[in-house]
Amino acid sequence: MSPGRPSRHASALLGPGRLASRDAANSRRAADASRVAACTPPAQQRSRPVDAAAGCAASSRPSRRPLVAGVVAALALLLAADAAAEPARRWPLWPSEVSRAAEPLVGAPDSDLRLVRDSRRVAAVRDLDAFATPLVASILVAALEDRSSAVRREVLQACLERQLVACAPAARKIWQSELDDPALRVAALRVVVLAPDPDRIQLFLTALRDPDALIRAEAMRTFAAASWPKDQLAIVRTNLIAKLADPAPEVRRAAAHGLGVLGPDDPRSGRSDGALPLTRLLVDPDPQVRQDTADALARLRDPRAAPALLRALQVGDETYVGRSLLHAFAALPGPAPAAAGKPGEGPDGLDVDAELLRLLDAPPRNLLPRHVAEAIARRRTPSAALAEGLVARLREDALRQTEAHNLRQPALDALLGLGEAARPALTAALARGLEPPLEREVRRLLAALDPPRTAADFTPPWPADADRDAWQRALTDPDPAARLRAGAALGQRAPDWLGGAAGLRLELAGGAEWRRPWLLALASAPAWAAVDTALPARLALWADDLALASADRCLAVAALARLRHGGATFLRVAARQAAAADPGVRACTAGALAWASARAADPLLAGLLRDTSARVRTSAALALACRDRPDPEFAPQLALMAARDPEPAVLRAVELARAPERCDAWGLVLAPPGETGPWLALRLRGHDLLAPAETLGPLRLAFGPGLADATVRDPAGPPAEPTSPRIVFD
Repeated sequence: MSPGRPSRHASALLGPGRLASRDAANSRRAADASRVAACTPPAQQRSRPVDAAAGCAASSRPSRRPLVAGVVAALALLLAADAAAEPARRWPLWPSEVSRAAEPLVGAPDSDLRLVRDSRRVAAVRDLDAFATPLVASILVAALEDRSSAVRREVLQACLERQLVACAPAARKIWQSELDDPALRVAALRVVVLAPDPDRIQLFLTALRDPDALIRAEAMRTFAAASWPKDQLAIVRTNLIAKLADPAPEVRRAAAHGLGVLGPDDPRSGRSDGALPLTRLLVDPDPQVRQDTADALARLRDPRAAPALLRALQVGDETYVGRSLLHAFAALPGPAPAAAGKPGEGPDGLDVDAELLRLLDAPPRNLLPRHVAEAIARRRTPSAALAEGLVARLREDALRQTEAHNLRQPALDALLGLGEAARPALTAALARGLEPPLEREVRRLLAALDPPRTAADFTPPWPADADRDAWQRALTDPDPAARLRAGAALGQRAPDWLGGAAGLRLELAGGAEWRRPWLLALASAPAWAAVDTALPARLALWADDLALASADRCLAVAALARLRHGGATFLRVAARQAAAADPGVRACTAGALAWASARAADPLLAGLLRDTSARVRTSAALALACRDRPDPEFAPQLALMAARDPEPAVLRAVELARAPERCDAWGLVLAPPGETGPWLALRLRGHDLLAPAETLGPLRLAFGPGLADATVRDPAGPPAEPTSPRIVFD
């Protein structure tokens, strides 16, 4: 459903004068879903939900809504071909979902649509926004015959959003018949333009003669944005020029806007037939017409408009109009080539760059130097004389030392906006010598033109390994993200006192948020030693605690895996967590088995490689990728997974598992800002990899065996589903 639109009404129409309650509607939907699940094989429920569901519904019960149900059954065959074209819309979850949503529009066989309120039918049109176009196209076209103008207006908007050409004939009928509803006619006109009819030009000419100014203005804006053949484009432009003299200001504004949208007649010469007629509107009594005219001239960039624009600037205007005039004047082509150091001749004998410098010295009425500098910064082809003039005004401003003529900051802003075009003038000014304050500013501008060659390092300076108090302060930082980063850094160093300090701090920690840094330090350490048996027992309890988040349980499992001489405890915990209901816990358990003995880990890994979750299978394959050499017992299973597993993440992990290398420790990779997907795109050992991403407090990261050497890469796109049906390899 589109953002900001109301949700579906809670009741469903059953018959004349009768409304079902929300519970009744929900129970019917649940019954439909259960019938689909009962007669559709599990593998088909995910791969072809519409086809399987439609067949189930047809065999289990007669259709109560033959019209819409027939449309759904016929158009569902287009699923494979059109699904990729509309990624924002979906296909129904059960056969009757579309028919129930459209019921207020098309009605049941025994219903009377006259009893359905207009607001309910409008809501039904909005409910159809969630579904793919092939399923609702015929419903929308039929709804254009609705008696309510509000419903037809909503349907026309839906046709426009979907670019549904099939709505154009009905929209043309509305345009010709609904003469008393201008808003409805405007909505219909926007849809009519979608169809490239040969007689569309006649419709345009008819709309320009409409007595309603709103219709005339909207027609010009709509048809100017449409695609036209070359032989008709001149007709459209000529009629827009004629409407520049329309008595209605909104029509003159639309005509100016349309000429700007059409652009110049010949882009190579920059000449346009509409430029000179537009200049006459620079003295229009309506300021908004003058502003739209200036914006249109900025798009046309016709040099013949330069004198008129300069006269309008010298006379002065409202601030918003003056800024548009400045941008239009600055958009004109630059001067013709001339001798070095001398300005060339600009359009119609004007040197645009020289005039801009004069305007900077003496801004027009209601404008400031910064407004002129903003226009100068947008020059497409600035001359060297323009940049040199700005540098000269830096020095003159420093010599004057008066606030009445403060041009330094506007000139600096303009030079910064010119970019590379200002480099020669800035370099020459430095060579000639400048006052110290000016030299500092010019060097800053030149530095801004050269991006840094090395990436900045924002890694905080961590304390020394022996500074136990400093590390404890870092792991109790008020910023949760800083605490987690400190914990990962401490785990990489793995000082001798890590196990004892972690046991004490974990015993005193008040909640999971304060335990995470120490658990992360233990999980990311190459190895750590427990001072007493209380800490391993506490870790085992946290791994089994269903009230904790999956990431916290994962850290407890990984910490036990890195415990020196704690293999028996870890294997007991791993055996329980390999059967946990949470796939995140199973995934990190599979990764932690990389450091268990092959004899103890192989039975668990063999089962996890057949898990229903792609995250679990990926982690299990990564665990096998951390061995010294390929395991012959897993070779057939990995080969079969490489050929049949449907998940790209699993396939890439299997590729690494078939050529394993020894891993020393867990690796932690932070996700880029804004990354929210279930996978993190990495590169490891020259291979692209999709690693399961976990949310740990404020951070989103991927941690697992061997990821210490992985780097983040630009993702090609995560898998469509984080899980897939169970795969049987036997």
